[in-house]
Amino acid sequence: MSRGCFADRALSRRIEAAEARFTLACGQVAQRLRPATAAVAIAIGGGAAVFSGEGSPFDKVIGIGFEPVDWVAFDDFEAEVRSRGGTVQVELATRADPELARARARISPGRVRGRARPPCRRAGGRGPNGGHPGPDRRAG
Repeated sequence: MSRGCFADRALSRRIEAAEARFTLACGQVAQRLRPATAAVAIAIGGGAAVFSGEGSPFDKVIGIGFEPVDWVAFDDFEAEVRSRGGTVQVELATRADPELARARARISPGRVRGRARPPCRRAGGRGPNGGHPGPDRRAG
């Protein structure tokens, strides 16, 4: 008997929103404390889009997919990041709007990383990777 995901869409939205607020706050701190980095931090689509310098753990778009996305704002953010020599990484929750997943064709492959957050269980009670929510790294 499969139990499915332990979190419904409402809980997933709250988790993503909390992480997006944190990521946005970190980007705003980088803007204030390190202006030379020309950090970009905006709220977008119910989530956040942050770039604070290539390689920063906060360089990502997160929390989108639970509200409509302003693609013009997204494109503007992407242009700003590219003008600084960076790339845009999108973390998309598995419980995000399925239409956004279909629309992510707008986003170049390799820049969208699906996330099993919260972790989902397969039939039999075990998740992928023995319960680990990330990609299967055992192969290869």
